[in-house]
Amino acid sequence: MSRMLLSFVASVVLTFPTSSIGQDPFGSGPSPTPQAVPGKLLQPQISADPFAAPARPPVTHQPEKSPADVDADRQYKRKGLTAEQIIRQELENQTSHQFIEEPLESAVKLMGEAHDIPMVVDRAALEAIGLTPDTPVSISLKNVKLRSFLNLLLREFELTYAIEQEVLVITTDEQAEARPALRAYSLPMSIANESDKVLSGLITVVQPDTWQAKGGPSTAALVSHVLVVSARETVHESVAEYLKELETAVQDRPAMGTQKLPVQSF
Repeated sequence: MSRMLLSFVASVVLTFPTSSIGQDPFGSGPSPTPQAVPGKLLQPQISADPFAAPARPPVTHQPEKSPADVDADRQYKRKGLTAEQIIRQELENQTSHQFIEEPLESAVKLMGEAHDIPMVVDRAALEAIGLTPDTPVSISLKNVKLRSFLNLLLREFELTYAIEQEVLVITTDEQAEARPALRAYSLPMSIANESDKVLSGLITVVQPDTWQAKGGPSTAALVSHVLVVSARETVHESVAEYLKELETAVQDRPAMGTQKLPVQSF
């Protein structure tokens, strides 16, 4: 009996097909074998990583505008503006300069050329306080408004700037106050009905010492819903900023009776 069993097992082993390398012994068929190409190395096949981060798009940089393009943009924005409006517009534009022991008049000339506006030094006013156009100045700032650059440059010498006869003039505080600029501000509807409070707040919080009520040279008055101010240029800048901030605050204020109280849980 045992001899018959051994003979049966031997016949089964001899008749079962032998699996080769690259062939699935469980019947899935032979695996495809890469074919070698003469003169070319076979590259290993690497499956994509499902957990890999997606490829980042290439970083692109906007090309810098040429001087001609910059000048064209500047001229387009100036259409329909007066010379004084153009100067005030440039005062709000950014500038970058580095001056190391640069004569004041030379620095002013370079800034005027960079912004394409007429800028001069009031020689007589400077000489009256012991300065000259050759007084050396040192400052290095990037990407700040021109008016901020000027304020930081000039305050060391107790100087300021004014707009006179369509020219930006570097002068003394005394001369700027002696020749104030007159300007009218139309009050926005959101604050026009409280114009008296607007005027009261102005002379209280905006450079208080400059107003006539405190013995200063600047004056302000209301004509209907128009605020008329006579002051130096830097004071006018503060007045414009005050009105802008006030209008924004009033618009953001919730209407009376519409604000909901927070619900509290106990």
